[in-house]
Amino acid sequence: MLPSWKYRLDVVNCAGTYDDVINHNIYVCTAKGGQYSHRRSLYFGVYRNKQVDRVAKIEAVVDLES
Repeated sequence: MLPSWKYRLDVVNCAGTYDDVINHNIYVCTAKGGQYSHRRSLYFGVYRNKQVDRVAKIEAVVDLES
């Protein structure tokens, strides 16, 4: 069986950080306790104004602990 994460799209509301996501190709969120529960996905959808207007392939995920 093929892993399902390779076909999953993680869609996130980026209305407040849209320019940062588009200009710098990076999305930043808290690892725990945030608004979204991210599952392992291969694709990332940038959502604002009730539509996904950009889809990108996720190249890396960095989880930092303080």
